[in-house]
Order: sequence, then structure tokens, then C-alpha cells
Amino acid sequence: MPLFRDDVMLGTTSDGWDAAVVEELEGELAQLLETAEQPVVAPPPAPAAPTGPPVRHRKTSLLRTWVATWTWQRVLSLVSVTLTALIVIAVSILGALASYPSLRALAGGVAPRHIADLWPLLIYGPWIAATLSILRARAYRRRTAQSWLVVIFFAAVAMLLCIAHTPATPAGITVAGLPPVTVLLCFHQLVRQLDLSPAPSVVARHAQNTKGNHRQRAAS
Repeated sequence: MPLFRDDVMLGTTSDGWDAAVVEELEGELAQLLETAEQPVVAPPPAPAAPTGPPVRHRKTSLLRTWVATWTWQRVLSLVSVTLTALIVIAVSILGALASYPSLRALAGGVAPRHIADLWPLLIYGPWIAATLSILRARAYRRRTAQSWLVVIFFAAVAMLLCIAHTPATPAGITVAGLPPVTVLLCFHQLVRQLDLSPAPSVVARHAQNTKGNHRQRAAS
């Protein structure tokens, strides 16, 4: 809109400017004001390019690495430990069933019936707790001397109590005293298998041989 309407009607302004020039300047000024009032919209960010390998290739490489580490020695060791653990569980259950009647009958002569039925747990409870302590300590490479003493002590107590309640014959002593000893020996073999460290690889053996040769040369 013109700033000086009366002057525009006459064709000139009071300062001597042409009315057409004044209208053109006012139009440009209005456009500049409208442009300044509009908010500036930033362009959307470009999507980031993937930096890592594809997921499928990563899974394939992990699978190949896992398969490569499973040698026939590791498979054989795993099968052996699993079978030994199953045998130990089976022998432990059979030994408990074989020793339970003798221990219950021994306690039944001096204790009520409901106490005599549960009294063998005083022998089996510490034995089981000590075996679990040994397994956990072996997992962390710690000493297990005290737990082994508990296992051996209660195995000997169970054997002596079972023998005391059976006839004093070779067959009776063998049948009564063998289950605790068998369970103890089977569990000992299981722990020995768990203690075995994996065999060194070919690269590790070559490195050890190389170090030994260098030491011999340096000593000579």
C-alpha cells in the first residue's frame, strides 16, 4: 500500500520520487518481510550407510567358528563325561535303595517309627551336600579337601552301620558294605574327568617346542 496516498494521486511524492518507483519498492519490501517471517525447514537427514557386515554373513561365520572348535577329542570327552555322570546317578540311587533298609532297621530299634523312616537322611544329606560342594569348587578350581573328608567319613559310617546290621558272613558283609564304597569310587572318577584340562592345540605345541629350542640354544 503506498505510503503517501495523496502524492501518488499526483504522480510524485513530496521528496520528488516517482510514484511508480515508490510502489515497486514497497512491493519488494513486503516480499522481504513475508520471506523473513516464514520458518526455515531443515532438510531431513540422509540415512546412515551400514558399517558392519550383514547379519546373515555374521551368523554364518559364528557357526563355522563353533563347528571348527568341536574336534573329535572334545566330542569324545563330552560323551564320556555325560555317560559317567549318568552312571554315577544310577549307582547312587541303587546304593541308597540298598542301604536304606539296613539303616532304617538299625534306627527302628531305638527310635520311633516315623523318626526311623527319616533317619537315613542324616547319612545321605551330608554326603550329597559335600558332593555338590566338590563339584562347585572344581568349577572354580578351588581346593576340596574338607568336602572330600565329609564324603569319605559318611561313606565309611554308612558302610559300617550297614555291616553291623547284617549277618557276619562274607556274603552279608559284601552286600551291605559294597554300595557306599561303589558310590564313592564312581563319584571320584567323575570328578577326575571334570578336572582334565583340554589338550594343547598344534599351534600351542609348536610354540612350546620353539621356546624350548631357543632356550637350549641360549643356554649352550
